[in-house]
Amino acid sequence: MGYQIVPSDDIAKDDTGLGISYTADGTKIFVATRTDLQIARENLINLLLTKKGEIIMATRGLYKFYSTEKEYKDKKSTATIYRHWDNYLEAGGLDLKEFLETLRDSDFDSRFTDSSYLASKFVVYLAREFANNWNDEPLDFLSVGIVDNRADLDMWQEFTYHIIGEIQDNGLPKVVVDFYDETGKDLFEALNEL
Repeated sequence: MGYQIVPSDDIAKDDTGLGISYTADGTKIFVATRTDLQIARENLINLLLTKKGEIIMATRGLYKFYSTEKEYKDKKSTATIYRHWDNYLEAGGLDLKEFLETLRDSDFDSRFTDSSYLASKFVVYLAREFANNWNDEPLDFLSVGIVDNRADLDMWQEFTYHIIGEIQDNGLPKVVVDFYDETGKDLFEALNEL
């Protein structure tokens, strides 16, 4: 099977977006960019609006699942999930909290103490969030995957969430997060501090 490289200005004639604009059009927050000139314009705007030390684009994250506190201390996770963007506390942390609360408050088996099953449920949860059209094309998603389980795995992540299958007083597994200068911060306390 052969592939043809098509100049992006030619692609712009169909309904394929090449990037995104953060300029709202009145109906959406993000608008697809369709030409190289539009992409360059948006990149320049983002560069000029970015403050010193601020991170733009992907905020990568790992979600490591452990059955016990001992496994966490020994850095032996059962499963590791990579999420490509929005892993800061206000997005990835909040998504994880909402996922866990949904499981806790449901009538079905949460599998909080079974880290491999819990990780699988989280992949499905994220896939649903990222799918373009979950009802018709549930496998049409990117930005989340299962990755190597090494303790020293480096995916250039800014955030690492550790989900430990030991239930806390709130009925949820213990979750600690490492980010920037913080390590071992309780996720629920960190979210309350926002």
